[in-house]
Amino acid sequence: MTDENLRFRIAERADIPALLSLYAQLDGDDGPGLDVSRAEALWDIMEIYPDYQVHVVESEGRIVGTFSLLVVVALSHRGIPGAVVEVVVVDEKCRSRKEGEAMMQKAMDVAR
Repeated sequence: MTDENLRFRIAERADIPALLSLYAQLDGDDGPGLDVSRAEALWDIMEIYPDYQVHVVESEGRIVGTFSLLVVVALSHRGIPGAVVEVVVVDEKCRSRKEGEAMMQKAMDVAR
């Protein structure tokens, strides 16, 4: 898989079912996942957060990965903003194909 085959974009509300499917891969057998209506309510709250974005990566028109990025300002490091990357997931069918590496590079690029 090459970067040319990947499409990065900021997630939209309509992506919630695909995101929940990816997140379920993180949770394994920890019980039922979040339902769509609860996820939509949480999405509304997340949209209020300044400088917080959920990103997705698509391959062949299908979401195959996601990460969340929070850019933060701080008094440390001479006021240079920092970033927190969390909830990084690559679809288990697509692992070991460099999507995760490409996602982390994208996160660093966006954070700059």
